[in-house]
Amino acid sequence: SSIEILADTTGTSELIPDSLGLSVKLELDESFKVVEFPLELNSTWEVYNAYASMGTAKFKVFTLIAKYLGEENIELNSESEQIPAIKIEYTVTINIPDMSNILASKIQTYKANVWLADNLGIVKMEGCALFVNSISGNNFDMSDSNKTMKHTIIL
Repeated sequence: SSIEILADTTGTSELIPDSLGLSVKLELDESFKVVEFPLELNSTWEVYNAYASMGTAKFKVFTLIAKYLGEENIELNSESEQIPAIKIEYTVTINIPDMSNILASKIQTYKANVWLADNLGIVKMEGCALFVNSISGNNFDMSDSNKTMKHTIIL
């Protein structure tokens, strides 16, 4: 069993340059598998995948993998209130193909940790701004890949 969120893929076709639009097709997972049960220390699962197809060639262009790191107590406000939360490391791998050589590509990997608490959901995020911004409702902006962010909710 798992906790999944439906993926809004509206506008993803706009990621493909006009010069490639007719020859490249994107295949996207329909949901994000945020948590997969049972949770066992260091267990991993695939959260989301995106593939590009060109003719008969098909390759992953985006992969999101999760790893369960255990449980921690998180301080949510200045009154030192601590709540238990599960900690999950998410790793995003982006494979940018070289269009002049289909066998070559540039692979970029980014990581962020997310803490989830019962009855609250996400209570803390920390890591690559590209990932943190994307899941906190901001745009997926490659210029954020060199930045680190931290978000903690306050009750």
